[in-house]
Amino acid sequence: MNVLFLSDGISPYVTGGMQRHTFFVVKWLVKQGVSVMLYHCVEDNTELVTTKEVVDKMNLSSSEARFLKTECFYFPKAGKLLGHYIRRSKEYSRILFNHWSKDQEVYDFVYSKGFCAFEFLRKRKSGLILPKIGTKLHGLNMFQQSPDFKYRMQSFMLRPIANYVIRNSDVSFSYGGKITSDLLKLGVLEEKIIEIPTGIDKHWVSTESLTQVNGGDKLKFAFVGRYDRVKGLPEIYDAIELLPMSTKKLCEINLVGPIPAHKQIMNDQVNFIGAISSESEMKAFLSKQDVLLCTSWSEGMPNVIIEAMASGCAIIATDTGAVAELLGPENGVLIPTPNPELIKQAILLMFSLDPAKLLQMKASSILKVEQKFLWNSIAVKLKNELERAVNLD
Repeated sequence: MNVLFLSDGISPYVTGGMQRHTFFVVKWLVKQGVSVMLYHCVEDNTELVTTKEVVDKMNLSSSEARFLKTECFYFPKAGKLLGHYIRRSKEYSRILFNHWSKDQEVYDFVYSKGFCAFEFLRKRKSGLILPKIGTKLHGLNMFQQSPDFKYRMQSFMLRPIANYVIRNSDVSFSYGGKITSDLLKLGVLEEKIIEIPTGIDKHWVSTESLTQVNGGDKLKFAFVGRYDRVKGLPEIYDAIELLPMSTKKLCEINLVGPIPAHKQIMNDQVNFIGAISSESEMKAFLSKQDVLLCTSWSEGMPNVIIEAMASGCAIIATDTGAVAELLGPENGVLIPTPNPELIKQAILLMFSLDPAKLLQMKASSILKVEQKFLWNSIAVKLKNELERAVNLD
């Protein structure tokens, strides 16, 4: 099978959950013997990335590397006028299409992230014959709840192009849960939705945190992410302030990420760790935590939740995107919206558990990852679904 993979960047050259997902999907397709031509991009102030660099980052063997080819492009420069991201995305899609139109390779399937297939779909609608095209808009965040007016306006502006891409694709990839529900509401036929979770490599799984609750006299809560209003960090701050003083004294909250100094709060229970870029350091950090806080306004299927589960953390998260596919009462608390009072109540619930029950939750997180969210098994299903998609009417 020969796949053309259209992306808006891959980790670590472009930062983001979508880019990280692309990295692993491509890596594991190649490991399954699928030939992949990867189109990806970097910002214009960085160097273009070679295929050898990607192969090395993916740690592919020489026999696996022969299945991967890459082309790297510059993502169009940002503008200042409203809607510049949509215009840049359309221009980037045209760049990819123009490069493909000169390519002599025959592809069985086009796997596209975000809006990368926009120009391909537009040309096909005008009569051009193209392979089957499957698109993945991750969490469909533009159709999810927003924290404020600014994000509601951004979501409103993104909906037309998102609708165009979804409705003109042959198949839509979904993480499941509410993402599948949203695709159905948008008119996608059930048989044209391919549910594939994201995952992690097996080496992430660690049981070393299951001997005791990590904090000893204190429970350790963690937040991992950038300061983005949609991640719900202000609501976590408010929830901390709502906690009874007796609980605060037994609570340690560690925040990891590039959180600007002016967005940090002064609180004896809160530690700002800064960004952690090393995978080994992130594993070491998460293995020392008890509970991950991921109370975002919108998400797809966050890698950080799966990483924390694999490291033996219980989870407090918002029921958005496909998060409910990752956790239930056996390994955490799912809240309907990132309301500070609800976050506070979830934290208090964790404190109400006896240590044995909390350890059981942590063990359930690890078991779920082992059963459902390891790439070596996800990749097999993905390859089978791609082969099925090629033959869809």
